[in-house]
Amino acid sequence: MRKSKTILSCLLILGLILVLAGPLMATESVTLTGYLQDSDDGLVLKAGGETYLVEGNVPDWLVGQQIRVIGLVETDDQGYKYFIIDDFEEVQN
Repeated sequence: MRKSKTILSCLLILGLILVLAGPLMATESVTLTGYLQDSDDGLVLKAGGETYLVEGNVPDWLVGQQIRVIGLVETDDQGYKYFIIDDFEEVQN
């Protein structure tokens, strides 16, 4: 009886870990190239026909410039796309 309770407890804990950690493991870093623009909502990145609200530290002097960014894309429940910037560089033409 004690052994079955221990196994059941372990399975329950493992299941809980998988449920909680699943979304964190599913996010992958992506690289996008686009133009940084200023908007009423803050900085946005226009890339690949999409517009992303930018989160992260990006210098203002890059507004209007083509940049390459590395980070995570998230979509909120209203359908707005966010790009959380980990790293960036100006694209030299």
